[in-house]
Amino acid sequence: MNAAPRTIHALRAALVAAAALFASHDAAAQWKWVDRSGSVHYGDQLPSDIPPHDVLERPTAAAMHTPASGPASAAARASQGSADLAHKLQQQEKDRAAAKALQRQVVDAVRMHNCEQARQALASLDTVRPRMYATAPDGQRTVLGQDEIEARRRQAEAAVNVYCH
Repeated sequence: MNAAPRTIHALRAALVAAAALFASHDAAAQWKWVDRSGSVHYGDQLPSDIPPHDVLERPTAAAMHTPASGPASAAARASQGSADLAHKLQQQEKDRAAAKALQRQVVDAVRMHNCEQARQALASLDTVRPRMYATAPDGQRTVLGQDEIEARRRQAEAAVNVYCH
């Protein structure tokens, strides 16, 4: 079985998982922690069974207490709300950048895999052999003519040019 579909499938699955992770970031979350299985979670309250070293982000001191009511406290809440929103927007931008970087890594890995396969195909066509065979859909081997070998060589060269440069 060819390893290319499995590799591409695994890379796509990693990309989808990363996108789901970044998309699940809750805009109202104050706590960020890692559970025992290594999954990242966000929430307004930290579960009691999470050890301190697994906490990735804590709420700010201003968010820990509820300010008194009145015009001054309303202004303070509005100011804190703006700061929280700015922080959350920055975090979302970081998450988007991380997802984009991961996507670039996946695309680069697929390109490298395709490049290697194209180079191997070209090398096998450049090997001096008295005869070259192809397997027909019914399982029978057929001898390739010189025109067919040249057509496959041109295809392999084009693939090398696309994926390796």
